[in-house]
Amino acid sequence: MIGENDEKKLDIMILVAGLVVVFLLLALIGYLYTRTLLTGEELVAQFEEALDDHDAEKMADILDATEKELEIDEQGADAFITYMNQTSSQKKELMKHLKKQLKEDDLENSKDYFVNLVDRRSFLLFQKQVLIIQPVYYRVSTNVEDAVIKMNDEAITTADSNDFKKEIGPVMPGVYLFEAELELEYSSDTIQTERYAPQNLLEPKDTEEVDLSMIVSHSSFFSPNSGLNEFRLFINGEDTGEVMTKGNHDFEQLPTNGTITAQLEGDFPWGTMKSEEVKVTTAFNEKIQFQADEDLEKQLKKALIQYNKSKGETVASIDADKMKNSTEGMTTSIVDIGRELKDNNQDYKAKFKGLDFYPSTFVLDSNPDEKFRFMIVTDLYVDEIVYDENEKAPDLKNYNLLTIYKVIYDEKDEEWKVDGIGDEEQVKKYYDDLHDEEVEKYRVESPKIITNEW
Repeated sequence: MIGENDEKKLDIMILVAGLVVVFLLLALIGYLYTRTLLTGEELVAQFEEALDDHDAEKMADILDATEKELEIDEQGADAFITYMNQTSSQKKELMKHLKKQLKEDDLENSKDYFVNLVDRRSFLLFQKQVLIIQPVYYRVSTNVEDAVIKMNDEAITTADSNDFKKEIGPVMPGVYLFEAELELEYSSDTIQTERYAPQNLLEPKDTEEVDLSMIVSHSSFFSPNSGLNEFRLFINGEDTGEVMTKGNHDFEQLPTNGTITAQLEGDFPWGTMKSEEVKVTTAFNEKIQFQADEDLEKQLKKALIQYNKSKGETVASIDADKMKNSTEGMTTSIVDIGRELKDNNQDYKAKFKGLDFYPSTFVLDSNPDEKFRFMIVTDLYVDEIVYDENEKAPDLKNYNLLTIYKVIYDEKDEEWKVDGIGDEEQVKKYYDDLHDEEVEKYRVESPKIITNEW
C-alpha cells in the first residue's frame, strides 16, 4: 500500500519528467527554428539580389522595421528599391557597409545607413540576425483648402485650410511622388513633386519638407460699359448663384480652351437683360458687352425713327413740343436751327425717307457721366434744302449720311432719347469699318415734304 509520502514523491517525479519532456520539445523546436533562419551572409546576399532584380516582394520579406509603426510592404519596398537603384552611389555604399558588418562581426544599428544587419532576440529568446530598415518622415504642406494630397497615386489626406501642414510617416526610405489635386466644379488642377529619401539620415522624427503650394488662378467677369455695378454670372447657361461686382468679379478657375461659355445678367431700369454669351478663352473676361435684345432693339429703332420724323417738323415750326425722343438740350439746339433760319430770312424744306441700322452698334456703351448709353450708327436718308425766302424754291437735295446717334435712357420719362449726333469722322472714333455689315433697312411709306411755317 502506497503511503501519502510516496504519492507526493510520485507527483514530483511526474512533474519533473513532464518538465524535461517540455524542455526537450522546446529545444527541438528551437533547433528546428534556428535551422530555418537565414544567416547574415544569406540575408545580405538576398538583399543585394532583390535590389538588382527589383524584387519588391522578396525585399519586403527579408526586411524588419526599427519602429513598430513602420509598415514593411511591397509598395514601400518598391519605393526603396527604386531609390537605391537611382542613386547608385548610395547603393554601393550601403552594400559595402553591410559586407563590412559581416566581415567584422559589427552588428550594430548605425544611423548613418538606411539598412543595418543586427542581432535580435526572437522565438524563445533565440538570437537571430536581421536586416532592419530606418524610417523616414515627410511633412507635406499646401496653400489650398480642399486639395487632396496623394502619395504614389494614393490619397492620404485632404487639406482643411489654406495653410495646411501634416506629417507623413514613418515610411520606408524611397522615391515617392507627392501630388496635390484640386477638383473644382468646372475644372481641376494638379501639382506634382517627386521626393527622394534624404541623402543623409535624419534624426528621429525629423522631417523632409514637401511643398505642394499651388497657383490657383481665378476667372473674372464684368461689363464696365453697361452702367451697372453688379451682375449675376451664368456658366454654360446655368446660374452659378455668384454675383460679379465692380469691386470683386472673380470666379473660380475655369479652363480656357473654349469649352466653357459665360454670360452676365443685370437688372436695368427698363428690365432684366443678359449679355452676349462668350467662350472662355482667357482668365480675364472684363469687357463683356450687352447687346440689345430684340425688344430693346425695337424700342431704340422706334426712338430714332420718331426723332428723325419730328426733327424736320420742329425746325419748320420752331416748336419744341413737336420734338420726340430728344433730350432737352438736343431739342433746344434743333429749335435754334429753325429760329436762326427765320432770322436770316431763309426758307427750309425737308423730307425724311428712312434709316439703315447697323446691328453691331446696338451695344451698351455707358460711362460714369452717362449711365445707360448706346452709340448707334445708321445711314440717314433725307432730302433737304435751305434757300433765301425771295428765291424760287429749288429742288430738294438727296443726302445719304453715315450718322452716329448718342441715345440715352431717361429714367424719369422711362424712354430712350437722342442726346447727340455725329458724322462719319465721329463714327470712326467708336467703330471699325462697318461697310461690310449687313444693315437692317427702314423706309418711310409716302414720305411727306415739310416746309417752314414762318
